[in-house]
Amino acid sequence: MLRSAGVPTTDFSFVRISHILRRLYINDQAIGLFGLIEKFKDPWLRNEFADGDKDYQQGTLYQGKYTNVKAELLGDRVSDLSYYGDDPQPYTLGEYKIAEDPSSGESNYKALIELTKFLSSAPGKVDAWEAHWDMESVLRAMALEMLMGFADGYLAVADNFFVYQTAPDSTKFVFILWDIDLILGSTALVKLSQMETGDWREFASTLTKRPLMQFLNVPEYAKRFDDLIRELNDKLLSLDVLGQYIDDTVAMIQQDVAWDLSCPRVSHVPLLRSHDFAVVAHLLGLIGQTDVDILTVNDFGRRQRQNDVGLMQAVNGPTGYSSLDGVKEFIKVKHQNVKNHYNGGGKSNNDRHKSSLLDILPI
Repeated sequence: MLRSAGVPTTDFSFVRISHILRRLYINDQAIGLFGLIEKFKDPWLRNEFADGDKDYQQGTLYQGKYTNVKAELLGDRVSDLSYYGDDPQPYTLGEYKIAEDPSSGESNYKALIELTKFLSSAPGKVDAWEAHWDMESVLRAMALEMLMGFADGYLAVADNFFVYQTAPDSTKFVFILWDIDLILGSTALVKLSQMETGDWREFASTLTKRPLMQFLNVPEYAKRFDDLIRELNDKLLSLDVLGQYIDDTVAMIQQDVAWDLSCPRVSHVPLLRSHDFAVVAHLLGLIGQTDVDILTVNDFGRRQRQNDVGLMQAVNGPTGYSSLDGVKEFIKVKHQNVKNHYNGGGKSNNDRHKSSLLDILPI
């Protein structure tokens, strides 16, 4: 989907790994079914942005990692591209990481700081934005986050993205999505109804507070954003487009999924997970930049522990969990909600996942 939408992304590789999906064995023990994917590491940058040119001079690749205990306690910091002043220390608490060094010059947070400074007082002029961002990468990425229901991306929780400096001394950046697993109907912190909405203003209450989303103050970008959502909804997020691909993928892996279920589990869901700590932090007034729904967090924990959603149930729905749609179920609902929003055909169907107060109690 990302490649079809025209944004930078890594791929599953037939050439390098011979199969998209492999059965994994460690010390002759069957572990399960896994996918192999390129990492955002050398030589990916030169392959993606310079057609593999070995003389390509890359800039710094910064990773947004959301937050950690240190970043929260020392200032409620998350990787939302907020400006914290020129001192690099607040940016090095764990919410950001330098994933790739530049080809020349020092590896530091200076370029990221300058970028956040721009966002802190971003003017409403196209030329200023174009000097700092590849805006098509930003607009398409944000439209995709909304359409795919990216429940732990930049918009929802300020996580799972890279910003790439296009050359060692450049002021211009490309926005890159990554670690896209909580999508198409799966969520852990944010209400599923928010992921299903057809109106980007309802997608996450934090959306318009994100510094990057100030591009909406530029009329040309606001229009382009709406146009992209409509276009990608019509041409990509539709069962007419994706249905056969989903069916073919299911047919390809169905036997392997059954085999995977027969493998002994080598890891276990901990009693307290990171999402549980997120609830506690939210109740204490921390991570205020993120929507946290207690019912959703507990439902997500239950389905992790129960592990009782079959393959076809996960594909078609309903799953029986308020934090999980079937993939086709989500696509159908989301596509129609977006269509309704832009065509004036009615309100989004966001009341399908109502939980009782009993759902607060973890199993």
